Amino acid sequence: GEARLHCWGEEAGGRSAPPRGNFEALAVGDASACARAPDRRLACWGDGGQGRTMPPPIAVDSFALGDRHGCALAERRVICWGDNSRGQSDAPDDEHLHLSAGHRHTCGIRVGGAVDCWGDAAGARLDAPEGVYVDLSAGQEHSCALALDGDLRCWGVAGMDGRLDAPGVEVLGI
Repeated sequence: GEARLHCWGEEAGGRSAPPRGNFEALAVGDASACARAPDRRLACWGDGGQGRTMPPPIAVDSFALGDRHGCALAERRVICWGDNSRGQSDAPDDEHLHLSAGHRHTCGIRVGGAVDCWGDAAGARLDAPEGVYVDLSAGQEHSCALALDGDLRCWGVAGMDGRLDAPGVEVLGI
């Protein structure tokens, strides 16, 4: 049978009106969403401003959506689309294994395990600590990555809300 997408919430800009079809992966950004079909191509819907619902027409391995941009991995190469006002769609040429898109920045784990980030540099969002990482997640103004040794490291806007205070326990995944 057909695996259908179901969306709910604010309908503005078609956000709650996904395409019909069979899909195997999903990512949601601020005002848009994308799903990957069995042929590995993306279908995106929602607020199409800044080109955020116009991914490249190629097969992708994985993908992530930020506030007004998206990035995907295609054979370890990063391809981004949408808003680039802060450089968040200026993908590096290095090969990557994993991506996560934040508000106006994107981070990736390169082959070899190092993290690099691009986009809005405010608040040290792009200052990933050195190390070998196995997973990462980018937020609105900060990012966290799981090191090979199980240590969780966060960077970006510190604020007073504790968002950079990683727990002092071994983390098995984020």
